[in-house]
Amino acid sequence: MRTRTGYGVFGIVLALTSHISLAAIKPAENVATYLKHGKAALARGNPEQAIEDFGRAIVLDPNSADAYLHRGSARQALNDVNGAVEDFNHAIELDPRCFGAYINRGNLRQQADDFTGAMADYEQALKIDGKSARGHYNRGLLLMVMNDVDRAIDDFNRAIQIDPGYALAYNNRGVALQHKGNLEQALADLDRAVALDRRHATAYMNRGLVRLKLGRKAQAEQDFAKAVALAPELRDVVERSQEVTALEQR
Repeated sequence: MRTRTGYGVFGIVLALTSHISLAAIKPAENVATYLKHGKAALARGNPEQAIEDFGRAIVLDPNSADAYLHRGSARQALNDVNGAVEDFNHAIELDPRCFGAYINRGNLRQQADDFTGAMADYEQALKIDGKSARGHYNRGLLLMVMNDVDRAIDDFNRAIQIDPGYALAYNNRGVALQHKGNLEQALADLDRAVALDRRHATAYMNRGLVRLKLGRKAQAEQDFAKAVALAPELRDVVERSQEVTALEQR
């Protein structure tokens, strides 16, 4: 599931598969049922229940790469980073072409500043599915962090070509274009990101910064207000960014 900031939310989880016994599983229920229940629990924001369901699926079928992949995602949502990586590793061992496991493990490696490991995972994911908008988008984000802006733009271009409705890709290509000083092109991308997702707080913030640099202060203030209304945690980021932009323009 895409997030509006491109980053996940993390926490701690204590439930382990080894705590689940076969006696606790009803005979009529099978692996597919537990996978279905786990995915539904994760979708409604209950990763703890999802972990339990995926764990039961693993007890029934220890060779289910899908169960390890999704349990890893649930653990990732709870910031059990070690548990998530362990599950993604298991998924890859069971299915070396498990695209999602490479992408998710790459995300965690990137967050741990292991850029080499993250790049290796994204590259492998794209070898498996070179037409994945998500794969190109994630690699583009990493290239931005590595300050390889031109290659990042190439990946965002590819992601948008594959999925023209990818608001996150427009947002981040807009940021990349802003870094290169192409403010009007950046503004066009951020306009598109907002049009595609009216609740994309980060896109409003980024568009406000571009508008501020273009001297459109009133419009910029409207964007900043909208960003903070949608995501109050962005208030400090907006204020710091305004201060930096003001200093740059002196």
